Amino acid sequence: MTTSRSIRRGWHNGTTVRSVKLGRFILTETTYPGDLRTPWHAHSGAAICSVLSGSYVERFGRREIECDPSTVLFLPIAAEHASRTGGRRATPLTC
Repeated sequence: MTTSRSIRRGWHNGTTVRSVKLGRFILTETTYPGDLRTPWHAHSGAAICSVLSGSYVERFGRREIECDPSTVLFLPIAAEHASRTGGRRATPLTC
């Protein structure tokens, strides 16, 4: 596992639908196309992600977490991870 890049706070690999800054928080709704695989990366800030529609798999080392509309996921600062969507697009809301 190699981190290919560090991603600044509030930026994501998908298409941003909308983004709102609330004090020190950035709330972002992002759409990821089906069959997308993101490279290994880490974010410069911690994140909480709630899936609005679709599903995807978040990978941390050898551990994989299935994320569907009932999932709320916490990503610590600088946690190296990669994501993979299934055949349908996924829309998470990230703070």
